[in-house]
Amino acid sequence: MRWEELSGEEFQAAVDKCQGVCILPVGVLEYHGPHLPLGTDMYRAYHVACETAKVEPAIVFPVLPFTANTECKIYPGGLVTRDRLMLELLENICDEISRNGLHKIIMFSGHGGNKWFLPFFVQMTLDKNKDYVVYFLNNRGVDPDAVGGYMDIKVFRSIFETETYGHADEWETSELLHIRPDLVHLETVRNKTWTAEDRLSHLPHTYTPMDWFSRQPDLMRGEPGPSTAEKGRKFLAHQVEQIASIVKAIKEDKVAGQLYREYNERTYRHPGTPTKTTSAS
Repeated sequence: MRWEELSGEEFQAAVDKCQGVCILPVGVLEYHGPHLPLGTDMYRAYHVACETAKVEPAIVFPVLPFTANTECKIYPGGLVTRDRLMLELLENICDEISRNGLHKIIMFSGHGGNKWFLPFFVQMTLDKNKDYVVYFLNNRGVDPDAVGGYMDIKVFRSIFETETYGHADEWETSELLHIRPDLVHLETVRNKTWTAEDRLSHLPHTYTPMDWFSRQPDLMRGEPGPSTAEKGRKFLAHQVEQIASIVKAIKEDKVAGQLYREYNERTYRHPGTPTKTTSAS
């Protein structure tokens, strides 16, 4: 069920049907090489969210393009949102989703640059005494150690041929060939490969603001040439299967909300301590 397609009269019945679960797909507008559209991460996140909701009913919020992608400023077409504005906007949106009766919000990211930003946002909701819980899933989570990662690396390797992936690669290109083939110009990169550079190797175990740019100055990593729509279809189907099972578990979850209320009660309701009120700030 897509939020924007429901009438006001249909909305409450939809909330009841999905047991108060909303999927909030998050993408970005940024350069994805000469062959993919700027909204690649948005198309991918929204497609998976909508297909998941067909399997395990949920209301899908319109996909957001406002997330962490400062590195894309060096190429045309990117949209970069100020950090404080991103946090305030996401909180405002989650507050409004909850006000409409959806108290379990699954934040689903199709953009790799959110691997720290969105977990940070989720963490920052801890002591705000909200009437909802945010759950984070990371579409870029092939790495088993990635926060919010859910995909099986064995399935990934069984579908895709190339060894290097990261951005506008065989993976993303194959998915777009399935979702929006009319927007893919594979002929422009058929024989090209982008590998990661190592321009900050003299700083071991160190993270800097130039992390992504130091390794991918062209914002590209991988070999899109072997991409096919069938590979994209298979891997998208795998994601939908995985997420649908997680959505089902979240619907049945009674522990996360209980722990969230317990934390806020113990933090703000000791004798002599004023009760913290819910705020969108």
